[in-house]
Amino acid sequence: MHMAEDRVRDVLENHETDLDVDFSKGKTDLALLGFVAGYDACLKAELLDEYDSLGDAVFFLKEEMSDMQKRIIQKLHSVVFPNRQVYDFLEVFFNHFKNHHHTDEEYLRFFEPLLLALSTEKELAEHTIRLLEEKKIPRHYIPRVATELYKVTENREKWMEEAEHLFEEDVEVARDLLTEYSQTNYSDFIRTAKKLWQADRFKKELVSFILEHIDQKQSPEFYKDVLLWLTSTNKSVSNYKLLRNVLTRDEKEEFIQAHKGNLVFFTRMLEQEQRYEEILQFIKKNLDSWHFNKMLTSIIKPYPEESFKILEQKILPTLETERGRGVYKIIVEWLQLARQIKGMEARTNQLIQRLYNWKPALPALKDELRQAGIR
Repeated sequence: MHMAEDRVRDVLENHETDLDVDFSKGKTDLALLGFVAGYDACLKAELLDEYDSLGDAVFFLKEEMSDMQKRIIQKLHSVVFPNRQVYDFLEVFFNHFKNHHHTDEEYLRFFEPLLLALSTEKELAEHTIRLLEEKKIPRHYIPRVATELYKVTENREKWMEEAEHLFEEDVEVARDLLTEYSQTNYSDFIRTAKKLWQADRFKKELVSFILEHIDQKQSPEFYKDVLLWLTSTNKSVSNYKLLRNVLTRDEKEEFIQAHKGNLVFFTRMLEQEQRYEEILQFIKKNLDSWHFNKMLTSIIKPYPEESFKILEQKILPTLETERGRGVYKIIVEWLQLARQIKGMEARTNQLIQRLYNWKPALPALKDELRQAGIR
C-alpha cells in the first residue's frame, strides 16, 4: 500500500513542481489552471492497481489534491499577482465547469477554499459575484463562496438572504447564520435550528452550539429533543444530569433502559438515580464484562463489603485457573480497586499477602505486585 501511495505521490509532486515554476515566473493564472487540470486528471485516472492497494483510488487522489490545494493557498499569500490574472483564471475556470462538469454538484465544492482565497478583497469579490451571475452558476453548488463574497463586499442584507437559502447545504454557512441569529434574533435562531434539526443536517457538528443557545424556558420541547439526542449519542453523564431534570419519570426510565447495552453508561445513569442495589445485581450478572472495573466503581462507596467480596471472588478463581503476565496485570488492577474501598484495608492487605505467598510460587505475579507498589 505504501509503495503504491508513494508512486502516485511522485507523479503529483512532479506536477506540483511544475506549478511552482509557473508561480515563480509570475504566471499565477497558468499555475491555478494547471492545478485544476491536475484535479481533472485525478478524476479520470485509471490506475493499474491489480491488487487494489490504494482501495478507493479516486478518494485517495482527491485527498492528495486537497492537500495540494492547501499548499497552493499558502503560496498565494506569498506571491504578488495582478487582479487581471485572477479574472482570467476565473473566466476560464467557470467556462470549463459549464462545458464539462455542470451536472456534478461536488466539482465546484472541492475548489471553494481556493475561490475564497482569491476573493479576499472587495474588488475581487465583486468581480466574482458578477461572474457567478453571468455564468448562471447554481449557488447551492458553492454555498460558502456564495455567502462569503457578500461578507467581503460588506453587503449584510445580501449575505443574510443567500445564507437563508443555503444554510442547509453547508455546515459553515449554517454555523454563521446561527451565530448571527443567536446574537440578534432568538425567534430566527430557533426557526433555523429547528429546520436543520428536522432535516437531520449537521447535528453532530452543531448540536453543542444549538444547545448552548436554546432558552429552555422559551423552547422547552426543542431543548429536550436536542439534549436527548446529544446524551444518547455521546453517552455523557454530564449531559444526563441535565436531561434527567427535563424528563418525566416514565421518559427517564425508558431512556435508561434503552441504553442498557452500554454497560458503563447504564450503571452511571443508575448511579445518578442512586439505584445502587440495581447496579449491584447488574454487575453480578456481568462479572465477565470488559467494563467490570468501571462499573464496580459505582458501588464501592455504598456497598464496600459486597464490592470486596465480588473482587475476591474474581481474583482467587482466576489465579487458580490462569497464568501469565496479562492475567497478573488484571489481578493487580482488581487489587488496586480493592485498596480504594474504605473499611476493607485489613482484608485487602490479607488478600495481597495471600497472593504474594501463593503456592506454587508465582515470581511474575510478585514482580507485578512490586511494580504496582502494592507489595
